[in-house]
Amino acid sequence: MHGRDQNSTCAGCSTTIGTHRYERYFDLKVVTSQNVDMNIVDTRSGSPFVYGVTQTEPASLMVPNEAPVSSPEPPTSEPRVQQAQSTADSMNNEAEIRPPFTAMAPSFLPDLPPPYRSLLDYFTRVANSFSCNEVVKRDLYATFMPMATQKSHVMASMLSLAAIHRANAGLVQSPKQLALLQTVAVKQLRAKVSESSGYPTEDIMATVLMLCYSDIVAGGDKANSWRLHLEGAASLFARDVSSWTKNSPNSTRRFIARCFISLVALANVSGQPPREVVSNQALQMLDIGSHEFIDEFTAYSSELVDIFVQIGALIKNGCQISYQTGSRYSIHSHFESTRLIQQIRAMLDMEQKTLDTSALSASFSSIREEYLKINESYHQAALLHVYQRIQRLPAAADEIQDAVNRILTLVSGVRLLQGPCPGIVLLFPLFSAGCGAIKPDDRQQVRSLLQGMAKMFGINTVQQSLKVLEAIWSHRDVNGDSESSPVWETLVGKKHDPLLLRGK
Repeated sequence: MHGRDQNSTCAGCSTTIGTHRYERYFDLKVVTSQNVDMNIVDTRSGSPFVYGVTQTEPASLMVPNEAPVSSPEPPTSEPRVQQAQSTADSMNNEAEIRPPFTAMAPSFLPDLPPPYRSLLDYFTRVANSFSCNEVVKRDLYATFMPMATQKSHVMASMLSLAAIHRANAGLVQSPKQLALLQTVAVKQLRAKVSESSGYPTEDIMATVLMLCYSDIVAGGDKANSWRLHLEGAASLFARDVSSWTKNSPNSTRRFIARCFISLVALANVSGQPPREVVSNQALQMLDIGSHEFIDEFTAYSSELVDIFVQIGALIKNGCQISYQTGSRYSIHSHFESTRLIQQIRAMLDMEQKTLDTSALSASFSSIREEYLKINESYHQAALLHVYQRIQRLPAAADEIQDAVNRILTLVSGVRLLQGPCPGIVLLFPLFSAGCGAIKPDDRQQVRSLLQGMAKMFGINTVQQSLKVLEAIWSHRDVNGDSESSPVWETLVGKKHDPLLLRGK
């Protein structure tokens, strides 16, 4: 069912399909300012914070052996306005920038310089909107915050994500500070992986995923680099398969596994599917035989992960067939795509799944109906990908228009709010519907919703996705629409390679 990776280049997807050595992950390029002084040192310890630039040994962490690894509660108040105003000037004053280097609890970080403390405050505020489910937010804080206060590479990757989000939101952000944080995170990550002999420790995997999220949020010239982090994560997880699963008794590993699985799932239905080994690693961590439910973390049924992986495999197979024979659609593709459509429709015909009761919060009942709508919209989007990218139906086909209309009806019942709301996960179904939209009213509805998401959530992927849709609509209006797949190959997979993740 899954296509074999071959050392060839798919003409349609314009991507190399072959065996990539994991060592390439640590050749990751980090764009830095030409004026960055990479000899910046930590004034308290006397040791360079940036590993691999001024010394050959990693900077030792200032962490007492007895320092407890706690799970601090997220801040309950907004960041201090006076501090935010005072740090805006210091962010522009590049001479004042110093890297964070501390092991103290987030609420008590007197040694963290103001520009970095401001970023930490910003991260906690934005992370509060990562999910409208209190348990998911609790797990997010409990997973990443303690490690960030104990491990400088986790802190650097977390602050890098915060800095990128700040810049996207139109707030004051020093490019030099961002470049330094990216360099610090990658260099220290390399050192930690070397120290662990490639064993996937929790702090290593947290750093890899933070860097992956950073490049997804950044978009632009970072549009493809998130794939490199996903490849690296899969290779590391493969070295300790048993302890990294969605059902792990270790809450930290369980949450990190869920993050990875959700990234791989959407990567399979984004611009270019990941390699088979990456997808198989995610499926192994998912434990497909377990009870199925609407996952409060992703807002769609856990069954869809395997569906997305199967779609990605068929898309890759189509690319390989096109390269080898010039014909993209085979008898095998027809059989498998028909089977997938039947499977997805059967899932839609079933009674709505119940949420995992262990993850319910007191306020969840008020948004339960919205989660059910989102879940169905993801199923409808999966159908669209089969129709458009595998069966190559024209956008005007009844099957495509029925799915587009259903998605737009569903998402109209999901709120977009400035704070935590289910609407943050609408990018994938909205973009998928937009690719099939031919009616002016449908296009305008997609446009308005994406503009609202871009304004509220501040992530480049949303803005870039809208630009791609405008290009698709213009191309279709000028050239007609005999089939949908070339639109994906030329305007999505080639020129724009987003991960259609949540809006925030």
